[in-house]
Amino acid sequence: MGCEAKEDMKQIGQFVRRHIPAIFRYCEAHDPRELVRLQDARYCKDIFDINYPFCAASDTIVDTGHRRYWSATHTVNGVQVRVTNHWFNPPTSASYPKFKRYLRDRDITITDAPAHS
Repeated sequence: MGCEAKEDMKQIGQFVRRHIPAIFRYCEAHDPRELVRLQDARYCKDIFDINYPFCAASDTIVDTGHRRYWSATHTVNGVQVRVTNHWFNPPTSASYPKFKRYLRDRDITITDAPAHS
């Protein structure tokens, strides 16, 4: 992977990480079922254009999957979860614009957008 591709992945990764707490607050305060949907690979492919669930219960991530998720755990509605680290910017994927749309559709404040906004 070239330097530019690594930088793009880093940018969207940082952008996603900044919004994780707000997404989980949304799940707890407005839509507890959203946490279940965020653990569904098909839903996440449609919503974010990613190949893994947005998050997975920490105790379900086996050795082979641990590299696909950041090590930080988050407790949401009593469930410990980790968030996927597999995010890519255009032209590789539509994850960035779809992630921004996801935030907007749920009235989650967008902060510090990367350069491709």
